[in-house]
Amino acid sequence: MIRKNFFLKKKYVLLLVFLIFLSWTIVLSPYHLLPVGLSLYALFAYRKKSINWKENLKNDGTVILSPVAGLIVDVGDYYNEEESIHYSKIKIIVRVTDYWGLHLPFSSEMDFLKSQRGKFLPRKELISFDLSLLETMTKTDLILRSKNSLLTKMTFIHSRFGRSPKIWMKSGDRGKGAACFGYYPFGGSLIIYIPKPCDVLIIKGEQLVPGHTVLAVANKSEED
Repeated sequence: MIRKNFFLKKKYVLLLVFLIFLSWTIVLSPYHLLPVGLSLYALFAYRKKSINWKENLKNDGTVILSPVAGLIVDVGDYYNEEESIHYSKIKIIVRVTDYWGLHLPFSSEMDFLKSQRGKFLPRKELISFDLSLLETMTKTDLILRSKNSLLTKMTFIHSRFGRSPKIWMKSGDRGKGAACFGYYPFGGSLIIYIPKPCDVLIIKGEQLVPGHTVLAVANKSEED
């Protein structure tokens, strides 16, 4: 059973219960129902939510699953001049109302993990965001290495109304495909870089289910 961040922090539950109590005992007007209703809605919206997952033993990196729930806003190509590597670039918006859990896209090892502070990026600006400005943003970078040494990069760009992703894995840790390895409180923006040759199987506007939706598969030439 995977829980959203709301129940991972018990102090938030206690705070809501306290607000409900105050609304009934202190506020002497019919409008006390409003905070009560909002509090009950928050308890419902951020209730514990399960994501059924089953590791595919053959998924050693040849199949890349979505690590998050969200909306794809752009799919394109990206060339990293420093590495001299061509990537498929996938931009994803994780909304506040989306499931916040992070799931491994394949059985992998955490090869790199680093966070930095800078500017915030409104979710709606992700589509037109210039990647050359990444080093000025508040972001978290991570690299996952599959069993066949396929490297998949992710960049979480923090929103002003979000928080940095809480990742339980550290550099060198290993996990099974589709297993939960953290959560992204209140969501934000995510850019996934998949090295070529890989066949991308998703399109702009598609809704993602973490650990289920297939983003890409390794090209036969890469498997060889």
